[in-house]
Amino acid sequence: VNKMVSQSEEAKEKISKKKEKISKLKDAVKSLEEQVEDSKKSGDSAVTEMREKLDELKKDTNETIKSLEEEISSLKQEADEVREQRSSEKDSNDKRVSELEDTITELNENKNDSEETGG
Repeated sequence: VNKMVSQSEEAKEKISKKKEKISKLKDAVKSLEEQVEDSKKSGDSAVTEMREKLDELKKDTNETIKSLEEEISSLKQEADEVREQRSSEKDSNDKRVSELEDTITELNENKNDSEETGG
């Protein structure tokens, strides 16, 4: 009987130690689960932060592109105006040259007429 009581006591002690071990394992599992959750939250927050930075970068890039497109458009318009002005000046100069040539021709004709009649 004493042997059975002793074995029963040992079994209870083993069960108690196993329960304690199970409890420690459950605590360890719970701790790991919390760490996983924290990592997820941290990861989620890092992903969110990266997305926000990416969105900000996209916005800055789009604004820069828009600004450059406006500047290019402005430069094209300015170039067109300069071309138009040069063309207009060339036409004006061509017209003036033509007028001067006509005047020279006229003067030469008058000179020749004078030499023929007066000479």
